[in-house]
Amino acid sequence: MPRPKLNPTEEQRRMVKTMAAMGGKQEEIAMKIGIHSPKTLRKYFRNELDQGNRFADDHRPQRHGTNVHESHFFDAPEANWDAAARECALS
Repeated sequence: MPRPKLNPTEEQRRMVKTMAAMGGKQEEIAMKIGIHSPKTLRKYFRNELDQGNRFADDHRPQRHGTNVHESHFFDAPEANWDAAARECALS
């Protein structure tokens, strides 16, 4: 018997968009909202994932800007740094 179709709530949509903007991995976002597969996340939340990623790209500091600490913070999720490394980069 197939699983019932997912009906995303507004709260789930906001959470996906926010987590995507913060650089969260799709696997982590899916688990947070109670979905087992990133494929399902992409199927039902494609728009929110794209909007969150665009927001992050638009607000990412310039590579050659003056605030190096801020740049490290934004680069951390892409470089798969853990939380301790991110804290070190900010200090």
